[in-house]
Amino acid sequence: MRYILFFSLIICFSCKTNDSIEEVPLAALSILTIQNSDSGIYIYSLGSPINAVFGDRSTTDTLCTNRKSDPSLASRIKGNNSKAFVSYSSSDEIRDFPENYSLPVNLPIRAPNNVIIANNWRDFMDGDLAITMTAANIIRDSSVSRIWTFSNLNGAFNITFNCGAGTSTVGNGAYWNMSTLVYTMDVQLCTNTTSLELLCLSY
Repeated sequence: MRYILFFSLIICFSCKTNDSIEEVPLAALSILTIQNSDSGIYIYSLGSPINAVFGDRSTTDTLCTNRKSDPSLASRIKGNNSKAFVSYSSSDEIRDFPENYSLPVNLPIRAPNNVIIANNWRDFMDGDLAITMTAANIIRDSSVSRIWTFSNLNGAFNITFNCGAGTSTVGNGAYWNMSTLVYTMDVQLCTNTTSLELLCLSY
């Protein structure tokens, strides 16, 4: 739709401008390139391993917002909304982010360095990435490639393994192993503080 809009603008400017018919379309094309070169949903980590007792939605979303303002990320991540990539209940699931939080489904999923890891939300959620999290520098340490999600692979809330929705050290929490292009799901002790991270989305 964005391309169609700009194409229409180009035609409009070309028809109504007598002195610089060629210059206006070129300017519009430049704007188009700029707007689409870095559009997307940015995915990034909190930067260090964390146990599963990281708090409720409000708490983790705030952690993600604060992390995004870090000097190492602030100039590279676009978007006004920050959302922790984790499910908290059957009414707050990763798979429902588009409906619950107005997350756009048609934009590419990007690393902070602008590398595209999936063409769009559906492509990202199908369990097959274009590039690994470590290769895209989303996760710097290859030994920490497991991500707390409290979710099944389809993005649904895991009602059994969720560490009390981020509030309890008892039991196990579901995580996604994203060390390869095709990620998998498993569980880990909620108290694990050495090998799991929490991801964030910005859009």
